[in-house]
Amino acid sequence: MRRAGFLTAGAVALLALAAFPALAQPSAKAALEAASTALAPGGVKSVAGIQYVVSGTAATPTPSGPWIETTIPEARITMSYTLPGRRSQNERIDAAGKSVKAISAINGKAGWVESAVGVFAAPLPDPEAVALRTRFIWGSPHGVIWAATLAAEQNPQAVALSVKDGKTTLSFVWNGEPTRVVLNRLNLPEAVLVDITDPVLGKIVGETHYSGYRDWGGGVFYPSVIIQRLGGRIAETLAVSAFVANPPASYAIPESLRAQCGGSAASCR
Repeated sequence: MRRAGFLTAGAVALLALAAFPALAQPSAKAALEAASTALAPGGVKSVAGIQYVVSGTAATPTPSGPWIETTIPEARITMSYTLPGRRSQNERIDAAGKSVKAISAINGKAGWVESAVGVFAAPLPDPEAVALRTRFIWGSPHGVIWAATLAAEQNPQAVALSVKDGKTTLSFVWNGEPTRVVLNRLNLPEAVLVDITDPVLGKIVGETHYSGYRDWGGGVFYPSVIIQRLGGRIAETLAVSAFVANPPASYAIPESLRAQCGGSAASCR
């Protein structure tokens, strides 16, 4: 007697994956689009810049000896993804109770210190200081998806996708640095890992971990907790207390720095 043909659930699943491989794993393009709209209803390109306020603790590596630990009562960070540009207004208090307040800004390759917002005081000491702040822009949740989107627009094969334990990782190279962004189950950036050369620690992985995402208004999501690691060690633990998308901001390059770039703001980028 001929037996009726029945397929087990596992066999059905295998046949489905063979017939529709796209169901097994999303494409890099689809994953990137999902992350973009998870962060903002209009996609990350609808977020030209952000401003947020944090407080927390930091540890800075030194060439020899222990890392320098400080407390951050408040730091206000403004970023532009279209320039790119960034301004940081922060206060740090060391173990002895000494407070140091600083304002720094960048626009493209130009970087400077300000005595007050918009008031030029001096150029940043070296190109690495500008590179570090630029890395902060593209390592932010919206920034890393902006960067991956731009990389994919330049070359559709530039962004690779992998899935492990139900989490998607997008990998690409940005500004010459291999970059990975891990998405959580809601397609929001959970971690950004970048292969960098730190002036003190050498070749390491710089990590930024994001959690506690919330809608800060208009459907734009941003984390409430940020943890940064250098070579595996915690460098900053920050709590976000305020956030706004597309804030008014100016990153006008000081005249003295324009002269060094060749006389125009465009030449500094």
